[in-house]
Amino acid sequence: MRIAEKALVECCKRGEAWEPKNWDKQRPEKGTNANRIRAGLIRFLLLGGDTNHPVHETGVQLKGAWVEGELDLEEIESPNLLSMSECHFCEYIRMSDARFSGLILSRCRIAGLSAQRARFAGNVSLEGSRCEGFISFAAATIEGQFDLDDTRLLNPLKEGEDEGDEESHIKRAGKALIAQNLVVKNQMFFRPKKVQGIVRFTNATIDTLIDCHQDDFGDCKTYWPDHQYYLDGLVYKRLPRGVNVTRRVEWLNKQHSEQLGKNFAPQPWEQLAKVLRENGHSGEAGEVAIAKQEARRKAGQIGCRPVSTFDDSRIPSVRMGIDFIWKEISNRIEYAWHWIYGGISGYGYRPQRIVYLMFGIALLSALAYQEGSRAGHFGPTHPLIHQDDDRVECGPDGKNWVLAECSVPPEHSTFQPMLYSLDLILPLVDLHQESDWQPIVVKEDGETVWAGWWLRALMWFEILFGWFGSLMLVAILGRLVEKD
Repeated sequence: MRIAEKALVECCKRGEAWEPKNWDKQRPEKGTNANRIRAGLIRFLLLGGDTNHPVHETGVQLKGAWVEGELDLEEIESPNLLSMSECHFCEYIRMSDARFSGLILSRCRIAGLSAQRARFAGNVSLEGSRCEGFISFAAATIEGQFDLDDTRLLNPLKEGEDEGDEESHIKRAGKALIAQNLVVKNQMFFRPKKVQGIVRFTNATIDTLIDCHQDDFGDCKTYWPDHQYYLDGLVYKRLPRGVNVTRRVEWLNKQHSEQLGKNFAPQPWEQLAKVLRENGHSGEAGEVAIAKQEARRKAGQIGCRPVSTFDDSRIPSVRMGIDFIWKEISNRIEYAWHWIYGGISGYGYRPQRIVYLMFGIALLSALAYQEGSRAGHFGPTHPLIHQDDDRVECGPDGKNWVLAECSVPPEHSTFQPMLYSLDLILPLVDLHQESDWQPIVVKEDGETVWAGWWLRALMWFEILFGWFGSLMLVAILGRLVEKD
């Protein structure tokens, strides 16, 4: 047994952390007689040693070791903690299906790590480590915290490199961190210093996901690699404060393109909205839900269902052609309706937009009615008023009905442009403006008054939009229209 290894055995017996003598507290860049430790010895000690080489209850603790050989810990069950810092692992670390009290590999250099289906009763930390190769915690369970702060996850896909079978290729080209089906029952810190490669959190369950650092201004910056991560199925209860909803929407919009295209995954959006709503941020949850619908449209999920295409090998039947055209028309109608529904009501999450829009249309229309009335294009509707000899000269080419040039009986309402517009756009409101005043579209000699026709067309538009907006508002507030 080497001198360094004898010292490690003695330290484990006393419950102390081993470190090379006279080392500079930096991760070793090469192996020497003072820092070389065989991987097999670490396994032996982690399993409890033997009667001549017992291991203290504090576990196996190393600093600054150069670990030779492959550390094979698969399927072992150890009550001891493995704590290694500033160490260099020359080869792969295997701990699939293992059982540990905890694992600390902080500020280490790791060639690759496989911990599929492993269970950790305590914390797991790779804080500050440089991981070159495939890191997997797929289907692992961590009872404590999972710390990946300041790590470098480096496993880019090289040109011409084939991923191949995951079970036979240790490198797993292009996959930096695989955490699918991972369960973390406490906090997970994911604020890596650098990521090169795919990060997969599909179907993982995390109590609290802390993925940002808060700056001096209270803003939070996340550290996810653009378009290199998968979040479909990720479930969490809490997120850190300080990340505004715009940043969170960007987070979802920067997932891997596979989850934003034809295989659009709605779950990450629904999960974020759910967490925000449960934590009292219903307004922000609505913003996420709106962004989800926009992402669906960009992904081609609205109005772009597969339609039958013609078979070039034979002449299509008339029925096939009609079916093809009908489906194309249906798709475009669905797409247009989705766009309109989102624009006027935020897909049901912003029904106040309908109110604002109706008021805006009413105000603009009132301005048009005011100009039309000043130009003499409005007149009273009651026939008895027109039969009065004193009002024969009233009309488009004569006196103005609205400007008191032609007086109307006191019991008849006076023309009020804003009230007139509200009377049109509010279906269940009767302000006696629409019934008492109408645009003049034809002169007495039969000549068409085109300005009057435009005002009448504006009236019809207001009436129709008023019914449409009111029914949509009632449907949304009455939950007759599904928001999603």
